[in-house]
Order: sequence, then C-alpha cells, then structure tokens
Amino acid sequence: CIGTVNPRTLNVKDNEIAYNSYNGIYISEVANSNANISKNNITSNGADSSLRGVYINSVDVTSQVDVDSNNISENSGTGIYFDNQVANVDLTNNNINNNGDLGIYFYQVADSSDILAISGNKVIDNGNEGIWIHYVTNSNVNISENSIIGNGRYNGDYYGEIYGIYFQSVDENSQVKIDSNNIS
Repeated sequence: CIGTVNPRTLNVKDNEIAYNSYNGIYISEVANSNANISKNNITSNGADSSLRGVYINSVDVTSQVDVDSNNISENSGTGIYFDNQVANVDLTNNNINNNGDLGIYFYQVADSSDILAISGNKVIDNGNEGIWIHYVTNSNVNISENSIIGNGRYNGDYYGEIYGIYFQSVDENSQVKIDSNNIS
C-alpha cells in the first residue's frame, strides 16, 4: 500500500496496487498542496469492509486533489473514501466497480473555492450506493456524465433498495448539479 501524511506534491501514477491487507492508497491531511492519483490499478485491497481502495482524510481549501483514469475494483470496503472535510476534488474517468461497500463516499464537502466535480466515471456493481455524499456546506458539486449502474449488488446478490446517488444534507449556500448521468 501507499501511505503519506501532509504531502506537498504527490503524484501516484501507473502503479499496480493490489492484495494489501490495509487501504490501497492512504493520504492524510492534504494542506496547501496538490495530489494526483492517475492511471493506477487499485484492486483487492483491505482485510475487511472498513478498509478501502483509496482513503483520503482531510483536504483543505488551498489544495487540489485529482483522481483520474484509475481502475478501483474488488476492494473489501468503499472504492474511494474521503473522510472529514474536503474541498477542491476532481474525480474523472475512473472505473469503480465491484467494491464491497460504496463506490464513492464523501463525509463533508465544505468551503470549496472551486467545484467538486465527479464526471465520466463508471460506478458499477458496488455493494451499496454508487455515490454517497454526507454533508455539503458552502460548496458547489457537479455530478455529470457518469454511468452509475447495478449498485447494491455484490458477488451477484442484490441487497435491496440502494441509491445511485445519495445526499444526506446540503445547506442553502451550496449548489448541486446532477446531469447527463446513466443511473440504473
């Protein structure tokens, strides 16, 4: 696995990150920096469902995180998990499929000076919701041109009513745009 705390500039590109008992990629405290995770195969990580393919904890408003063109599949827990407060994140052109829990999860999107963009991803056959965003405060979120299909199914089993995209809470100072997605 790859782990770091408070990187200034981080580029994780063209790697095979597989069969780790912990998170595939773990990044904590992205402050006044940039992180780029691209063109990786992140698969079969995590000894149990509390561990993820990609885990990012806290991205401040002066930072930018780009997650682009990765295969994130068959991890025990969530495919991509953003914990605590995050801002300025772009998730584009990723294949996020067959993970044991959620496809994509954000705990809190807050005070984003730019738009949180989730676009061009294939979020397919994850164990629970395709995209779950818990809180959005004083931010803009754009979810567009994604294929969010068959979530709530894992290993061929169906687990009941599961949402393609779910928001727990969005405050009055935020704007959410959801368009041109294939959700089924």
